Amino acid sequence: MAEHRRELGAVIWLESKRLLGARSTPIALGIFVLLLVLGQWLHWRSLPPRPTGDRLFGYAYLSAAVLLLHSGLAIDRRHGSEGLLVYNLVNPNRYFYGKVIALAMTILGLGAFAFTTTILVTFGEFSYTLWYSLYFTLIAALFLPLLVLIELLLDTRYPGLALFALFVITLLIISVTIELGVVVDLLGLNTRRFEFSSLIPISWRIPAGWILLPPLYQLWLWRMASDSQKGRAKAP
Repeated sequence: MAEHRRELGAVIWLESKRLLGARSTPIALGIFVLLLVLGQWLHWRSLPPRPTGDRLFGYAYLSAAVLLLHSGLAIDRRHGSEGLLVYNLVNPNRYFYGKVIALAMTILGLGAFAFTTTILVTFGEFSYTLWYSLYFTLIAALFLPLLVLIELLLDTRYPGLALFALFVITLLIISVTIELGVVVDLLGLNTRRFEFSSLIPISWRIPAGWILLPPLYQLWLWRMASDSQKGRAKAP
């Protein structure tokens, strides 16, 4: 059990260190702050009655999320360090779920950053800050399994960007045949602004979606074994 925790902690620490040292991290957080400040300035510059939108919070969060949110599985695979770590240093189960936990911690960290920054920029508008920080954090957590799936299918550093593009394309295709409201209700995104009870449908869909993680783990094992066999076949 102690070894299990040590290996899991090592993977989480390694991924967290990589995130903190990445050049994209300050860029992502800087973009969030700039868009948030711009949204607040445009809001208070407008004449009463002022619009009741999110003041660019959604654009700010999405911009930061597509740069920050990844598990590191695709990066390790591209750099060739995945096999080195798994076959020599870390149990595959602990490696995979350590990466997933690191991604979940990144989502929570981005939510905490969004809350802290917004409460400062808005000079203490607590309801606005808490609502949007919590709302977008829950959405990111809901899509965590799909972020992992994108990294298993594509060798990309930015699975959030790929997921966003695929999500928009899927909505456009679905809108031809059914109402988009059906998709919104299915995902639990039909919320009412500043009514925190309306976030409950998203909340209980998160653990339901995370049931996909064990099958994704098996898919990752299969791909890693397949890549290993291809590597041996190409070797002289």
